[in-house]
Amino acid sequence: MAGAAGRLDRRLRAVEARHTARRATIVADPPFDPARLTEAELTELEPLKRRVAWRDGRPDFAALSDAEFERLAWLYYKGKGRAWRGGS
Repeated sequence: MAGAAGRLDRRLRAVEARHTARRATIVADPPFDPARLTEAELTELEPLKRRVAWRDGRPDFAALSDAEFERLAWLYYKGKGRAWRGGS
């Protein structure tokens, strides 16, 4: 019984460490700043954002083609001051 409790304790500590690291990453992530985008990019971004549905509090990108999703992600990352490294 003590061995199982020790294994469970190690697993729970590992999960908590992952959660803590994830929260720290989210907090350190720069916010989206529309000023980083040009006027043309902002006009391109709005219709793409409107086509993204939200289901259970999460975005559903199924309505976008792969090229549209790549462009949306590129614009979003540029607005955060980061480089989009491409998807799949």
